[in-house]
Amino acid sequence: MAATVLDLYITTFALAVSQIDFISALSLSASILEGREAVETMTAVGPGLTGRSVGDVVAYGGNPMGSYTEEQILPASVVVSVPSSIDPIVGASVMLKGMAAWFLLRQCFKVCL
Repeated sequence: MAATVLDLYITTFALAVSQIDFISALSLSASILEGREAVETMTAVGPGLTGRSVGDVVAYGGNPMGSYTEEQILPASVVVSVPSSIDPIVGASVMLKGMAAWFLLRQCFKVCL
């Protein structure tokens, strides 16, 4: 499977189970759990992509789903770099939690800093 012009081909390194996964598992309509947050190693980059290299460690949370897979292709726009000082397991577990905190503090009830 080859990455397209602005895509990343990645291998999952660590993933997290989120509250959304539990809610989906309890739903009668959920026939498959796809996962929503992970830290992954880039194994190929699209030829039109700059600023990323094979071997970079990246994370994503939310969509597209698929973090329970061993490998997947993602748009470069949905990932963030993971610094080497962050353990990949910690990085995977904080993606959706950070977005939830941001949403609560900035969208539901705006907290002025």
